[in-house]
Amino acid sequence: MRFTIFLTILISILGTDLMGSSPDMSEFSFKKDMPINCNRAHSYIKWDGHLDDVYFYDVQHYDIALDVTDTTDFTLSGTVKITAKTTKEDFSEIIFDLHDKLMITSIKYSGGTYNNYNISLDSEVERVGMRVFVTIPEIIEMDQDFSIEIDYNGPMISQYTSNGWYINGLLVDHYLGKVNLYTLSEPEESRFWWPNKNIPGDKATVNMDLTVWDYQFGSGNGKLIDTVTNGDKKTYKWEESYPVANYLVAIAVYPYQIIEDSYTSLDGTITMPVEYYMFPDEYQLYKPNVDKTPSIIKAFAERFGEYPYIEEKYAMVSMAQGGGMEHQTVSTMGGYYEKVIVHELAHMWFGDQITCKTWNDTWMNEGGASYLEGLWKEEKYGFEALNDHMQDIKNQAMSNNSHLNDQEYALTGLIYKKGAWVYHMLRHVLGDEDFFANLTYLLNESEYAYGNATGKEYITYLGELSGKDLNYFWDQWINHGGYPKYTYGSNKIDSGSGSIVDVQIGQEQDITTKEVPFFKMPIDIKIKFEDGTDSTIVVENEAV
Repeated sequence: MRFTIFLTILISILGTDLMGSSPDMSEFSFKKDMPINCNRAHSYIKWDGHLDDVYFYDVQHYDIALDVTDTTDFTLSGTVKITAKTTKEDFSEIIFDLHDKLMITSIKYSGGTYNNYNISLDSEVERVGMRVFVTIPEIIEMDQDFSIEIDYNGPMISQYTSNGWYINGLLVDHYLGKVNLYTLSEPEESRFWWPNKNIPGDKATVNMDLTVWDYQFGSGNGKLIDTVTNGDKKTYKWEESYPVANYLVAIAVYPYQIIEDSYTSLDGTITMPVEYYMFPDEYQLYKPNVDKTPSIIKAFAERFGEYPYIEEKYAMVSMAQGGGMEHQTVSTMGGYYEKVIVHELAHMWFGDQITCKTWNDTWMNEGGASYLEGLWKEEKYGFEALNDHMQDIKNQAMSNNSHLNDQEYALTGLIYKKGAWVYHMLRHVLGDEDFFANLTYLLNESEYAYGNATGKEYITYLGELSGKDLNYFWDQWINHGGYPKYTYGSNKIDSGSGSIVDVQIGQEQDITTKEVPFFKMPIDIKIKFEDGTDSTIVVENEAV
C-alpha cells in the first residue's frame, strides 16, 4: 500500500514549524511582554527558591472588619485579627505588612501568658516602609498559638502600574454616576487595604465583616452568613471556610443588580448558588455569555474534580475597569466576555485550589487558566479547536527566551502563553488518561490540595504519579528558556513485500546562544495511506 509521511509535531511541542527545514528566529514576530509592576516587598527569588521566611509564623485565620462608608473623602477604617502559630523557637517579634499611609491606632496581643495586651505604639512598634515589626512582651516557643488585633484607618489607596493603565489596591471608581469600590491585590497590594502576611504561600481561612451604605451591596469571599442593618448602614458578613491566599481576598461595593443561578454537583447532592453581581445595564447585554457559567463549571468539574468550593458559591462581580481577577469564589469582572468568564472560572482550580507558593510560580496559575480556555473550546468544538487555540498563542509563547520561573515581573505575556503550552506538552508527555487523572488527584487529594506548591513540586508530583522522572521537562521548559528547532527528511525504499521508510529528525541548536542544547520530547509521526486512512506513531526525540 502506498503512503506519505507527515510530521505533526506542532500538535504537541512548542517549537518552529516543520516544513522540511525550520525558519530562522528572525522570521518570527517578537512582542515585548507587558510588565505589571509588582512594587514588591520581597526580593525576587530566582529559580526554584522560596521567599525568605521573615515572619516565622503560620497564619490560621484572619478576622477582617472593614467600614468603607466614607464616600466623600474616601477613607476606610478597619480591624484585623491575625490568628497564627509560631514556626520557630524563641519567638518574640510579630511581623506583618501594611501600607505606610494607613495609620495604626492600636494593637492587642494574646498568646502565652497574655490576653489582650495593649502594645505600645511608641516603644514596641517599628514601621519600615510597608512592613510592621511588633515586639511582644514575652518569648514563646515553636507551635505556640497567638493572635494580634490591629485597628487602623486611612485613605483608600490604589496605584497605577508602570505601564500606566492598570491599577491595584482598593480602587475608587464610578459607574452611572454612583461610587464603585473594588479591590485588586495581585501580586502584593493586599497590604494597601488590610494588614496581613503579604506572601502567596501562607493560606488561611477568612471572616469578613464589610460595612457599606444600606443602598449598596458588599460582596466578599465564601458564603454570606448574615446581614446586619444599623441605621443607614449595612454589614455583610462573609465566611471563607476554605484556605485562601491573601491576594485572593476581595471586596466590591455598588448598588448591584443580583442575578441568581445555580449549579448542581456531579453527584447530584448539592445545589450551589451561582450569582452575578452586575451593573444594572449589563445583564441583558451579556446574558448569552453569563448564562453559560453553570455549564462551564460542569465541564471543568468533569475534567478536574468537583468545583473546589461547592459548599459555598461561585459568583462574578462587576468592576468599572476592564479585565478580570480570580478572587476565590467571586471573580471580579470588567466585562462578561466568554473568554474572560472561562479564564477566571478556570482559576478556581488552577491558582485558587492550589496556589503558587512564590511569585516565580505564577505560570502554574495563568498557564493553567489559559490552557483551560482551549479545553473549553475542545469541549464545544472538538480537539482541532484546541489545536487552533494553541497555534494562536504560539508566537507569543515563543516571543523571548527567558525562564518561566525567572520573570522580571510576576505577570507577563510569557507566563500566560508559554505556561499554557507547558500544560499542553505535559498532556502529550503523560498521555490523556494520566494527564487528567494526575491533575485531578493533585488538585483534590494530594498534600498540595487547597494549599501551595512551587512549579518544581507541581511538575515532579505529576511525573511521580505516572512513574516518570520529569526533571528534564522542568529543566528545559521552565528552568531554562528557548525552544527546539526541528528539521526532517525521509526516504522511501520499495521492495517486493512492501516499503520501508527511513525518517531522519534533526534538532538544530546553537549551544553558544541556547540555554538548552537539546530538547527531549516525544514526536508524532503521522503516516497517511492512499486509501485515506492514517496511522500515528510516537517516537522519543533523544540525542544520539
